Amino acid sequence: MKSRFLFPHWFRYLGLALFLIHIPIVMFKKEMGFSMNEETVSDDLFNSHHIFFMTTTLLMSIGLFFIAFAKERIEDRTDL
Repeated sequence: MKSRFLFPHWFRYLGLALFLIHIPIVMFKKEMGFSMNEETVSDDLFNSHHIFFMTTTLLMSIGLFFIAFAKERIEDRTDL
């Protein structure tokens, strides 16, 4: 892959932080009794459960994207 299209190497650490922050936040919310069940979920698109799910999923996805498309510390020179 052309290295000019990749993120800098430090984006790998940023992505790892975003991904690892996602896990305890979701687990803590489920432990506190905020899990989604049929009785409490309304049909509203902007309820707190849906916004929480979308933001944590977006953080996790961005983190994995940064990890996947970050440069290696030492790139192979295949474009010679």
